[in-house]
Parts: sequence; structure tokens; C-alpha cells
Amino acid sequence: SRETIENGSQGMYSFLSGRGVTGLGYLLPPPDSDINMFRGTEGVYKDHGLVLRGEMELNDDWTAYAGAGAVSSRGSGLRLGTRVIVPGRDGPAAGYVYNVDTINRDRAAEVGLRGKFTTGSVRHQLNLSASWLNHKEGSTNSANQGWPQNIYNPVAPVFPAAPPAATVTIDNVMTSLAATDTLDIADGKVLLTLGA
Repeated sequence: SRETIENGSQGMYSFLSGRGVTGLGYLLPPPDSDINMFRGTEGVYKDHGLVLRGEMELNDDWTAYAGAGAVSSRGSGLRLGTRVIVPGRDGPAAGYVYNVDTINRDRAAEVGLRGKFTTGSVRHQLNLSASWLNHKEGSTNSANQGWPQNIYNPVAPVFPAAPPAATVTIDNVMTSLAATDTLDIADGKVLLTLGA
């Protein structure tokens, strides 16, 4: 998939103090929806993914399954941070915009076994599974912060130069084991699921 931003973005308006700017402290009437505070900005975000899943019937009562997936994403340009802080009634503002480079990499896998059996008068539906996930991400940005802006009569910001290419700074691995057993008691009138 691909998401593209060209010549502008939605804006976030703050009337509270922050970043050394004393906010107005109350809301103003919103500017016309055709007003674009971020003319000249652009960005793109691309995703590439793949999912595989399969099952094998071992016999009438038991089935093994497995799945794996991967997604890689890269974003550059205007991705976030389109905000202003408004200190005055006529809409003067301090503008903030960021040129971002970001990467995300996710890999996941799962294996499992599900089946049914009976103990006495109780029927069981059992599922056993193991899963693994590796998430990696990183980002860099360059900023234009605090430039003079007006929410009712905006000027085009100077879009910052591209930042250095992002490298992975977060690398997390998560694993899990799960077991569930649904007990069918009294011919389906009572179902109890136990899990861990």
C-alpha cells in the first residue's frame, strides 16, 4: 500500500501554553476548511507485506496449523507534527512542522494444534499454540519550530531538509504459549472454557 501527502495536511491547534509559547487559553472560531497552513509540504508512506497460512488434517479429530507473516514499512517527508500554538485572538500562532524518515519491520509466526476428544461424558475442544513476533523500528526528523504563523491568514512554512536515513533503534521480540480447552457438558447445554 502507499499513502501520499501532497501540498498540505490537516492541522492540530493548541490554545494551551507550551514550548515557551503562552497559549490563549480558550478556543477561537475555527478557520475556513479551505485554509491550508502547510502548503508546500509532502510525504509518502509505503507498506509491503506477505501472509502465509496453512492447515493439515492429521485425522478426523486433530488438525495442525501454521502461519507466518511479514511487513516492511518506510515513510519519509511530512508524517506528523503539523501543529500550531495560538497565543492571540486574531489567530497569530507559532508553527511546527517536521520532515521525518521512519522504518518499521514486523515478522510473526504461529504454530498450533487443535482437536477434540472425550473424557467420560465430557467432550473437549483443545487448542495449543505458540507464537513469535519481532518488531523493529526507527526514525529521524528535522524540524522547523516556532515560525510565525496565523491560523486565519497562513503563510507557507519552510519545509525542513530531509533528515538522515533512519536506522533501527527499537528491536523487540515477543513470544507466547497458549492452551485452551472448551468443555461441553450436558450435551452442549453447558460450555466451560479453560485457558492458560
